[in-house]
Amino acid sequence: MDKITTPIINQIEKMAQEIPGWSPVDQLYTLFNLAYLTADLKGDIVEIGSWCGRSASVLATAARLIGSTKVFCIDLFPEKNDWHKNEDGSYSFDLNIARST
Repeated sequence: MDKITTPIINQIEKMAQEIPGWSPVDQLYTLFNLAYLTADLKGDIVEIGSWCGRSASVLATAARLIGSTKVFCIDLFPEKNDWHKNEDGSYSFDLNIARST
């Protein structure tokens, strides 16, 4: 996070440029506002599906400004070799989950 004198929208734009992800800046700004403006609610922030951490960084920025909130990120976090490049240039991975009976 930059100095407090840097407007939050500029900080979010910079994060969006530096961290790969699908969330556009307007959605990231909205996510920040939701997290920050609900600071009076008890509890921490949980993000399910973090990929590279673009939205997690925005949530962490809000949590840092709040001061007492933690961010927990939940994802499969596959190994680098699990990813493959699709024909359209996007990436995905295969996952086999063993099911016990």
